[in-house]
Formats: sequence, structure tokens, C-alpha cells
Amino acid sequence: MTAPRILFVSPTSPDDRSYGGALRSNVLLQALRNCGDVTTLVLTPGNANRFVPHPAPGVPASITFRHAFFPWPQRSLNAVRKMIRAALEGRSFDLVVVRYLLLGLYVRPCVNAPFILDADDLSKRHAKESAPPLRRAVAAGRKLARDTVTRLGLPRYSHVWFVNEADMATFRVVSGSMLPNITPVVSVLPCAEPGQPTVLFVGNLEYGPNVQAVEYFVAHCWPDIYRSMPSARLQIVGKRSGENGKRWSAVAGVDSPGFVDDLVAEYACASLVIAPVFSGGGTQIKVLEALAHACAVVVSDFVCSGFKPKLEENVHFLVARTPAEWAASCIGLMQDKARARTLGEAGREAVRHHYSPDSVARSVETTVAALLK
Repeated sequence: MTAPRILFVSPTSPDDRSYGGALRSNVLLQALRNCGDVTTLVLTPGNANRFVPHPAPGVPASITFRHAFFPWPQRSLNAVRKMIRAALEGRSFDLVVVRYLLLGLYVRPCVNAPFILDADDLSKRHAKESAPPLRRAVAAGRKLARDTVTRLGLPRYSHVWFVNEADMATFRVVSGSMLPNITPVVSVLPCAEPGQPTVLFVGNLEYGPNVQAVEYFVAHCWPDIYRSMPSARLQIVGKRSGENGKRWSAVAGVDSPGFVDDLVAEYACASLVIAPVFSGGGTQIKVLEALAHACAVVVSDFVCSGFKPKLEENVHFLVARTPAEWAASCIGLMQDKARARTLGEAGREAVRHHYSPDSVARSVETTVAALLK
């Protein structure tokens, strides 16, 4: 019996696991390979339209397209679809799985097959309530437009995978199911020598919501923490521009080394991990990764909402809603190591149960089998 032919459309190369979104793509690809013969088309937003034949087997091309909020300009849209058809010329597929609604808007007319949309990063973009009125108004307008396009687009797919319950309850689809973000849970945790109390932030620091998160914490929360615990340090880790790193590292007790090769060591040395994120989409994989390493975590109310109902406040992490709450939560966990350890262990078990690659693979195989019938 011939194996089903599956096209997987992803913004990242198959072997890329360098950040949360790439890790999700990689796990999906591995699960799809258990279901059939997979061809991967790399389709990435960028500054210009570009077609590059890809050297990896099973990857016909990497296509970069000029990124716009809406891919509506007909000339650019047609040019990108022409490149997609050229990359897939002579190939036919029994099923297409596409990451993100934006990529689906380009690919759907180019392939005649049932489509599964992995609807990561859907409806949760907004500005903080403390942001300037104009910025909040612009963010609200963009969210309204984005949600309108999403409502019109999702019913066109044979099946939609959602990353959180709120999106699944908000948008109507022909067929849908939950496929939450995941992170591997290592079997043995490294032991670190006791060091100075450390608050850790991990994230792509070229991504706006992460930059805003760090700015907020450094300006409004860290001064009270440092005054109360002068021995504490704030470690800001992740790919970043040089200027931000210099500015943050100039603050007393703050270090921003940028990208590091060994994140496991960073988690092992941390007293707790923070996610003071107030905008973005999907679920924060940085939180799952920290919990998988049994770290105590403090998150914003916005981040907490992406994990309901599987993760609970005060059981798997703490939730802070004001600068005073951020400071009190961080100081409390650095001083009460037993409380931090209890939260970390509970979070680790929850990630193992709800957000493991094995659980995602089973869900992927179930959906694919049903559609291929």
C-alpha cells in the first residue's frame, strides 16, 4: 500500500529547534512522518520575495515573501503563488498541513487536497492597558481586522488545530481540536551549585512583546526587588540587538548576555523564571520550557489565560498583576526555596502530562488518519 503523500508548510527549516515556534514545527513534522511520506515547503515572511532551492532531501524550496499585515496586493500575492507552484510542480498530495493562517492564505489555492491548519498565534494580540491611548487604539484596530480575517478564513479548512481553549471557543470551524504547544521534559535535571538569587527571563529579544516585557520588568519591578535583595541578579537571555542589551546591563544587578549555548545551565542556576508578557499570541513556550526544568515561574495574567484550564494559578505558577505583586512574588520565591521547589515540581508534572511531544504526536496521528479516510 502506497504511503499517503503529505505536504507540510512551515516558516522554519525541518531541523530548526532554536525557539518555541520552530520547536513546534519540528515536533509536528516528526509526527507527520509517522503518518506518511512528507514533503516540507519552507515559506517565510521577510522583506522581499525570493525563491531558493533547498539542499535538504524532501524540501523542494525555501520561499521568502514580502511580509504585510494582509497579503492582499494582487501583484505580490500572485508572484508568491507562482513560486509555490514552481516548487511543487509535478507533485500531488493527499493532505496538506500548514503552520499559521498567513501561510495558508498563500498556499491554499496552489494545492488541491484537504488542508489542516495549525492555527498557532491567533487572536491574542493587544497592547497593555497602561500603553498610550493611540497605541492601544492602533492595537485594537489591528486585532479587530485580524480577527475578522481569521473568522472568514478558518471555516475554509478541513480541520483546525488550536493551541488554547480561548481560541477554540471564539472561532467557528468545520472541524477542530486542541493541539497545545509542547516542550520536551528531560528525565534527569542537572544539579547546580547554590549561587546568588537569580531571576531569569528567556526569550527572543528581537520580538516586540518580549522586549516590552523586559522593559516593563526592568523599569517597574526590578528596582524594588534589588533594593530588598541587593545580592539578587536579573539574567536576561535570548537573541537580541546590541543596544537593548547594553541598556539593560547598565542597570544595577542586571545582566543581558544575549544568546547562550546552554539554556539548561541557565535554568539550573535560576531561583525562578519570569514571563511578564502582555501581548502576543498562542501559548508561551518559554513558560512550558521553564516548567519542564522544574523552575518556579511567575507570569502575567495574559500569559496565564493561554494555559487555562490545564495549568492553575498558585498550583503550577504564580500570577502577578501589578509591579508590587511582581516584586513580592519574586522576592518570596527567592527567599522560600521550598515553595519554589513545590511549584516547579508541580509544573513539571503538568507539562509531562499535557504538553509532551508524545501526546501531540498521538493527536496529530488521530486527526490525519480521520482525514485520509
